[in-house]
Amino acid sequence: MINLDNQTVSISCPKCGTKNQVTIGEIKKEESIKCLGCGVGIELKDKNGSIREGVKRLQDSFDELQKNMDEIGH
Repeated sequence: MINLDNQTVSISCPKCGTKNQVTIGEIKKEESIKCLGCGVGIELKDKNGSIREGVKRLQDSFDELQKNMDEIGH
């Protein structure tokens, strides 16, 4: 099973432009991180819940694919 919450994405610091790796789970939880380049705090925001909804749809698709693959294997 694929857990999308553990997948990483790169975000740029709004102050210095350094690329920072965060997990989709961190974005969904709207956590804060410290930039690896300049140390500024970056608040991760999921405006309108679009990331949460998109990940849910994608996870549902992966789950359905896994179910179909399991059925083929039997």
